[in-house]
Amino acid sequence: MTVTAGDLAREPVRLKTALSRAACTTVRGSVRLSPDIALGLVAFNSPYLFGGKALRSQLTCGACHAKEGPSGAAVRLRLRAPVPDLALLGSEIDVAAFVSRAVEYEFDGPPLPARTARALSALTRALAPYADPEANPCEVDGASLVAIGLRLCAAQAAAAHPDAEELAFVRDSLRFVLGELAESTSYEAPAALIERTNRALRAADLHGLGCGTPAHLLQLATRWDAAGHGRHFVVEYSRRGIRE
Repeated sequence: MTVTAGDLAREPVRLKTALSRAACTTVRGSVRLSPDIALGLVAFNSPYLFGGKALRSQLTCGACHAKEGPSGAAVRLRLRAPVPDLALLGSEIDVAAFVSRAVEYEFDGPPLPARTARALSALTRALAPYADPEANPCEVDGASLVAIGLRLCAAQAAAAHPDAEELAFVRDSLRFVLGELAESTSYEAPAALIERTNRALRAADLHGLGCGTPAHLLQLATRWDAAGHGRHFVVEYSRRGIRE
């Protein structure tokens, strides 16, 4: 029997992703992420990736895969297409192609943008093998995920020709993550910071500003760094001229 997104009971989404140490270059105390890995992290934890029926059930990649972490086999759904086991890193799994098929044929969602497909492929190559004591992974928690998303928005807002579709996707995804943090019982979410960030995103959307001004977004991102594990995640754009 095939289980659809609409049949699923709502469960908290796991907002922790372990990246391999090689993917987390540290420069002057800051963890430097490529734009693709940063967007892949947001997409992996966003119901807006799938759209359609999955969006109504707030289903994310992280919610589908095993509770022990995103590198485990997907256990919550039986889809028509075989679900790849992300623990098999380095194999010939085409995760972006699977997601593209799942979006359109399983959940009636919109076509997957090429940029997002590239980002998901980059992320799967950067995931740390689960339960590998030698992996020494770099953990991205919910607070760090918000900081990373805000920096993606800041880079787009500062670009000469911002990608409106990516801005809207990251903004909506951030609002979902903020809601998950607010509802979490295992994470002491800074309620005032959640509200302040939500308010900033709503105001920017209302006034057609995408996510907001780069300076304000970077200021919020720094506050979220402090709310997480204290790591400072920076999205490394070589040509965008983003400065913190």
